[in-house]
Amino acid sequence: MFSQEILTDRLAHLMRKYTIKKTSLADKNSPPEIADLRNKTLLKIIKALHKINHEPEIYGFCEDCAKQIPLARLEKVPEAPLCAACQTKVEQGG
Repeated sequence: MFSQEILTDRLAHLMRKYTIKKTSLADKNSPPEIADLRNKTLLKIIKALHKINHEPEIYGFCEDCAKQIPLARLEKVPEAPLCAACQTKVEQGG
């Protein structure tokens, strides 16, 4: 289905990127909403890394509907906990 090594590397890269942004000087002047979004993204990345390394049988499945998340979505957003349909429902408040 996917290369565990490639996704792990990508997630680790994203985690470094968000960690660097979080600790940068510019972050002190950012609105709290930006810091909150970064923290939520970091938590998603950490959770995805945990799944890949410790629970690979559940990585890649939507946490809401339990359907398999398409590989194309995981390649673009490897930390995605939801399939696109469920993510859309969440974003629309449903």
